Amino acid sequence: MSQASYATLVCDCETLKAKVATQAEVIEKLEARIVELVDQDRLIAELRCEVAELKGRLNTDSHNSSKPPSSDGYVKPAPRSLRRASGRHPGKQPGAKGARLSPVANPDKVLYHAPSNCKSCGRDLRDADIIDTEARQVFDLPPMAPEVIEHRVQRRRCRCGTLSVASFPPEAKAPTCYGPRVRALAVSLVVGQHLPYARTAEVLRDMLATPVSTGAICAMVAEASKSLEPFIECVFSLKFATHSR
Repeated sequence: MSQASYATLVCDCETLKAKVATQAEVIEKLEARIVELVDQDRLIAELRCEVAELKGRLNTDSHNSSKPPSSDGYVKPAPRSLRRASGRHPGKQPGAKGARLSPVANPDKVLYHAPSNCKSCGRDLRDADIIDTEARQVFDLPPMAPEVIEHRVQRRRCRCGTLSVASFPPEAKAPTCYGPRVRALAVSLVVGQHLPYARTAEVLRDMLATPVSTGAICAMVAEASKSLEPFIECVFSLKFATHSR
């Protein structure tokens, strides 16, 4: 290879390196912009949730809140339910099949409790014979604490000069975000248990020892609702097809 050809190749390599570096800068700027847009969407969701809470406060009176009756003004509250008492006491009804908590064959942990001294003479019982053992099982939840998983995306440069970037998993939508199990629990409390957003935030804070804002919960519910749109459309289409027969 002549010196001129070698010099040309070197020049071409330097040009490609410069272009790759420029493209890498552009990619970093775009990623930063994406993070900004995600933060803006989260802020919008929080503002919408705050507006919904303020509207809810305006619709409260002495019948659906702790406000005194004098605060109702001239606004006539909605009529109470016309349901009458059934006369049955709460809990298990006579004749109904009862249910009990059954013990498990293999408990997760077994703790032994032995008497230390004789209750009559006070003698040490550490080496005494074991005559009998009585067992009781306690069903409880383990200590709950959030598991923080950090995802690190690597950029690697090929020998040809191309820069390749890995992708974050779907649940890693922002520099810091809540995982799918926390999101599912929040949606279940709001939609399934009908808890207000503020009380759901309190429950999650007490259970996970991690603050979850009402705006974030509102965004979680909206995201879950959007993800169910194809399923709902399918259900409505099947229902319409059934009625049209």
